[in-house]
Amino acid sequence: MRDSPIRLYKPPQPTSSDPHAQIKWMFFQVEAEYDEPSAARFRWTANKYLQFVTETNASYPELESDKRFFLSRFWEPDALIRFNKWLTTQALASKTQYSVYKTVRQVMDMAYALRIIDTAVYHAPMFIGVSETAQRSAYALLEQEVINASLARWIGLANSVLNGYTPTGQGIPYRPKRFDFPTLVIDSRHYTVGLFDKLLDLSRGIRITKTSNSSLKGLSIRV
Repeated sequence: MRDSPIRLYKPPQPTSSDPHAQIKWMFFQVEAEYDEPSAARFRWTANKYLQFVTETNASYPELESDKRFFLSRFWEPDALIRFNKWLTTQALASKTQYSVYKTVRQVMDMAYALRIIDTAVYHAPMFIGVSETAQRSAYALLEQEVINASLARWIGLANSVLNGYTPTGQGIPYRPKRFDFPTLVIDSRHYTVGLFDKLLDLSRGIRITKTSNSSLKGLSIRV
C-alpha cells in the first residue's frame, strides 16, 4: 500500500519569470467548472490572492529571496489564516471579504481533493458580513441629489392637483376690485380718478371729476 498520495493532476512548475504559475493554474481548474458570471468571481479572487502573495510573501521569509510559489509547500493547514489576516485589512465591504475568503477556501479544498497538496487547509472562521449599502446606493451622492430634486417638483405638482387650490390671501390680486389713485392736482385744482360704474356699461374706462370746478364734472377718458 502506498504511503504517499497519488497525484490526480500535476500543476506546472513555477519559474523565475512566472513564479505564481501554480496559483494561477489551481484557480483556473475551479473556474473552468463554472459558467459566467460565476467564473468571473474566481478570476477576480485569484487576482486578490496574487496581490496578497506579492505584498506579503504569504508571511514566508523564504519567498523574499525565491518568489517561486509551490502549492505543496506553502498551502499548509494555516494558509487560510495567513490570508485572512491580510484580507481583513483591505478596503472591501464585509460581504465582499467573506465572498473572497469563501472562494479561496473552495480552491484550496479542491487542491486537497486533487492531491495537489498533502494536507487539508484549516477553515479559519470568517465573519459572514452584513449589507453596507442603502437601497439607492446605485447612484452617487450628487446623482441622487439631482434625481431627488427632479422628483420633488413632479411630486409637488401631483400633490397640488390632488389637493386643489386654497386661496391664502397673501398674494398680489390679479385684478383688484378698486384702484385707489391719489388726488390729481392741475393748476391748483384737485381732481379724483375712479372706475366707471358697471351700470354705465363701460367695462373699461376711467372718469375724471373736478372737485373744485363744476365745468369739468363728468369728463371721462376711455382706456
